[in-house]
Amino acid sequence: MSDDEREFIALIEESVLADYTAHDLEIMMLKDKKREKFIEKVNDLLRGLREKVGVFSGSEEDRQLIIEKVSDFIGKHAPFVEQRDYVVGAIVKDMVGLGRLSDLLEDGYLEEIMVNGPAKKVFVYDRTHGLCETNVEFEDDAQIQFLVKKISDYVKKDVSTEQPLIDARLPDGSRVNATIPPASPKGTSITIRKFRKKPITITELIASGTLTSDLAAFFWMAIEGLHVYPANFVIAGGTGSGKTSTMNALSVFIPPHERLVTIEDTLELNLYDRENWIQLEARPGIGAKPLEMNDLLVNSLRMRPDRVLVGEVRGPEANTMFIAMDTGHQGVMSTLHANTGRETILRLQSAPMSVPNALFSLLDLVVVQHRMYHPKKGLVRKVVEVSEASVMEDKVLLSNLYNYDRDADAIKRSSLPSRYFERLSYYTGLSINDVRDEHTARKLVLDYLVKKKIFDYQTIRQMAFDYYSDPEKVIKKIGTA
Repeated sequence: MSDDEREFIALIEESVLADYTAHDLEIMMLKDKKREKFIEKVNDLLRGLREKVGVFSGSEEDRQLIIEKVSDFIGKHAPFVEQRDYVVGAIVKDMVGLGRLSDLLEDGYLEEIMVNGPAKKVFVYDRTHGLCETNVEFEDDAQIQFLVKKISDYVKKDVSTEQPLIDARLPDGSRVNATIPPASPKGTSITIRKFRKKPITITELIASGTLTSDLAAFFWMAIEGLHVYPANFVIAGGTGSGKTSTMNALSVFIPPHERLVTIEDTLELNLYDRENWIQLEARPGIGAKPLEMNDLLVNSLRMRPDRVLVGEVRGPEANTMFIAMDTGHQGVMSTLHANTGRETILRLQSAPMSVPNALFSLLDLVVVQHRMYHPKKGLVRKVVEVSEASVMEDKVLLSNLYNYDRDADAIKRSSLPSRYFERLSYYTGLSINDVRDEHTARKLVLDYLVKKKIFDYQTIRQMAFDYYSDPEKVIKKIGTA
């Protein structure tokens, strides 16, 4: 790409990200009276487009309008542009995206994007390879601040030296945190937590080895509860272990008639087009009164939920969650930052969560998931522990039902009987053998879905709903397939 083309793109970037007058642009960039008319034409072009195209517009019509207008402009006023498609593409990204970060945002394998300041490489967190350095770089801090300004304009929040922090959500659901000096003295930073448009499904978790079909069928039983006793459980794990993704995947088994409320610090759960579903999100105290997770959880209990899913618990909302279980709310699911089942219990017992020991009898299952490095597969996620909780003489006990076998590289069922299955037997009137047979039947359904490479959330959900309506018909269909 020629210097003229680079200068042209730079001029467009400056004009897109800040509404400068032609005079401002002349002073800042060119200081050349002979080219003032050209600058005026560029600014007129972009001003006209800004009036028609919204910030972060995802409309294909808007993209085509930009391509048409800019291509026409280049043909008439910028004949020096040789790589026209590249230049037009760069301008489209500036107009309706985040400029040079746009390609990273569109990469489905990336989970996070990290801009650490000027003259530094942008880092990303790849779903398979972990933390990676890219070849994307911003030459000066003004370029990064332009992006922050674009984000702040979109969410209608002010960013300044008096208010140098911003927490916002992009139109695609990605969450952005940005800081400018003096909060980050070495330069402006941007951290983007990407929203996965197509969340991982239970069959993908089985196919990838995160869990087995036997364990997935057990979870299916626990979530649906044979219509009478859905389990309360916590999914624990470290940062990036995939605990929220697993909870999202398991939500496919929640029966269709239930009213569902999800509460999160940052919206991540994606249950597609579920009708009777309310999403609540906490708000940090940046430029406004904070809205805490506990406030939302207390309020959700007044919304007549059949089921409550809570994003990562860290504070008093954990105690409120157990009180909700104690008042008859079954099927409560949550995630928590811990690395073992025992550590999960200790964290829940300790301040600021402070769950009384007596309430742990309400917790049916503790699930632990880890992120590991596999010599052939790279970074992988594995469910490594599933335990049942009980209370005896004011002590919280854990009984391990499933444990990860490193030699077999899979989680395996222990020989201990399941108290949860015994509860299902008690509440349904089925024999314990009938409950086990039901588990086997659901395992067959999941094995069939994996074998047929059915990885779509909505198709899996429909199969589960069909099974609830007529299990014999579904099993017969599988048997003849």
